[in-house]
Order: sequence, then structure tokens, then C-alpha cells
Amino acid sequence: MKKVLLFFALINVCSAVFSQETEETQETTEIKQETKEVRRSRVNELRIGVNLPLYFVPEISYERTIKNKFGLGVSTGPWLLQNVDLGEAAVFIMPYGRYYFFKPLFIEANTVLANIRSNSNGSWDTIYGIGLASGAKFSLKHNFTVETSLGAGFLFGYSYSSENPAMYFLFRISFGIQF
Repeated sequence: MKKVLLFFALINVCSAVFSQETEETQETTEIKQETKEVRRSRVNELRIGVNLPLYFVPEISYERTIKNKFGLGVSTGPWLLQNVDLGEAAVFIMPYGRYYFFKPLFIEANTVLANIRSNSNGSWDTIYGIGLASGAKFSLKHNFTVETSLGAGFLFGYSYSSENPAMYFLFRISFGIQF
């Protein structure tokens, strides 16, 4: 008899625990809806493009959308700076973060890491930089995208004259596919 009473008491307690409802706030509802939208959309993107400040320099980019309004990515490719002060760069890597404030428009904060060979003594130096860019990304049919961006940044870690600070400029046009 004790076992039967204990069993019914346990069922009564469990039913009371499971019947409680949690209160959902407006914020949690919005977060859940935004997460569902990101899962429905394509969150990965692979792009091939050109950087046009001096030459048609090819670059490959990968971007992952974290939320609907924020994405993280990385670009890489050869970087040819035919400048007497800086020398020639062999390859660059540019991680970036983007905030899409209005659907096609974005603001980008980027960093750059590159190897540069000095023209004067032929030694290789690693430089890094930080910059900003803005641009627009347009979605086409069948998950294809077209993107253009314009930006600039400062380079550090390389000896250059104080009158002539080292800068890098971006003018990208790229085509990609979302998957």
C-alpha cells in the first residue's frame, strides 16, 4: 500500500512540474525568429573577385553569416604593391567582420597580414594593418551574389618614412555563391 501511495504522490509532483509554463519575453521571441531565418538562409559564401586600386589582383574570399546583420570572413590572394618604399608583397591574408545595417549595404572592419620584400636589400618583412571599408552585396538568382566595396587602412610593422605613411586601398568587385 505504501508503494502505491508513493507512486501516486510521485506522479502528482511530476505532473505539477511539467505543467508549468515559462514566460517568453519579446526579446527571446525575436532571437528565436532571427535564428530560424538564418538557418533557412544560406550562411556560407565563397567569392572570387579582383582588387582594383593599381592592378587587377585576384582574390578568394569566404564569409560566414553569424546573424542576419553580421558576418565574419577572410580574403587571400597575391598582393602586388609596386611601390619604391614598400617593395613587393607575395601574399596577403585579410580577416574581416561586416555589419549589414541596411540589407545590401555593409560596413567592414578588416585587418591585413602580408609578406613584403624590400626593394633596397631584398629581405622579407611581415607587415600588418587595420582598416575600414564600406560596400554593397546584391543577391541574384540561384544563390549567386555580386559585391563591391571601397576602403582603406594603415600598415604597421614595416620601416617607412614618417612623411609618407604606408596605406593600403581596397576597391573590390567580386562574384560569389551562397551555400
